Amino acid sequence: MVTQLQEAPKSSTKSAFDQVRVQIIEKDSLRALATVKVHDAIYLTGLRVIEGKNGLFLSMPNRKTKDGEYQDVYFPANKATRDELQRLVLEAYQAEATRAQA
Repeated sequence: MVTQLQEAPKSSTKSAFDQVRVQIIEKDSLRALATVKVHDAIYLTGLRVIEGKNGLFLSMPNRKTKDGEYQDVYFPANKATRDELQRLVLEAYQAEATRAQA
């Protein structure tokens, strides 16, 4: 199932992330794909909302190395940024999932 892209609600605090769009895709443990605009300058695409055994989480785009390991293509520089990014994407996902059910 694919639904229209949804922008996350704006926060009152200044964030590095200007826009979050999610596309609902229910396939196995994948729940959505997300795109995030950073500092009004660059888009990060290919982020995935995954349903794990402990709930939803954000997965970064990755590639398979020659050794068969998976390595993130890009990733947040620190835990605070990772937490903020995950919070914003999951909020946008919840808003879009609620809107799609209505």
